[in-house]
Formats: sequence, C-alpha cells, structure tokens
Amino acid sequence: MCGTIDVWWTERYDDVIGSLDYMVQYARENGATPVVATIAPRYSDDRYLEDLHTELNRRIRRFASDVGVYLVDVERAFRGRPDLIQDDGVHPTDEGTAVIADLFFDALVALGVVTP
Repeated sequence: MCGTIDVWWTERYDDVIGSLDYMVQYARENGATPVVATIAPRYSDDRYLEDLHTELNRRIRRFASDVGVYLVDVERAFRGRPDLIQDDGVHPTDEGTAVIADLFFDALVALGVVTP
C-alpha cells in the first residue's frame, strides 16, 4: 500500500506503479505472497487531490489485475466513511487502521497464507 503522498504535488502515477511492481517482483523472487492495496480516499475540499487518489487507485487496480496479485480494496472499504480518516484527511484513525488490518488478514486467509 503506497502512493498516497507520492501523487500530491506531481502526477507521478508511473513512479508509484513502478514501486509496486518492484515490491511484487521482489516478494515473489523471495518466496513471499504479495498483496497490493488501493489507497484510502482523500476527504477534503481539494478536488484536485481527490482526483489524484481516484486515478491512482484506478491504476493500482489495473496493475494488480495485470500482474495477477491479490488486491485489498482499502478505497472501497473507506468510501463514504470519513470517520475512518483523521482530521488531516489522509491518515487513518484507530478504527480505520483496524479496518485495514482486517482487510489484509482476510486477504492472507483467502490466499491460504494464514488460517483463522
């Protein structure tokens, strides 16, 4: 899960996807099961930042599909739930962090990496 701040000031989508690709390849080469996640939505009055997050998540979903990696959809889980994000509009609250942890745990169970 990366890219939230990377796209704020420049539209560096390719850099974020490149980083994800590197991490996925590295994980696979070392016998790990990679899991990729979308980023939480941006709750603010800044439409530009919201659009950056939306576009990056679109590209993350496409990347995950293209390389055949499990996707945790944090954006979907947080959609319509600004209470899961701190007042800074970016970082998850304690409840938001718990939601993310549950999503990743469910992914690891679905992949057979851990058992409940």
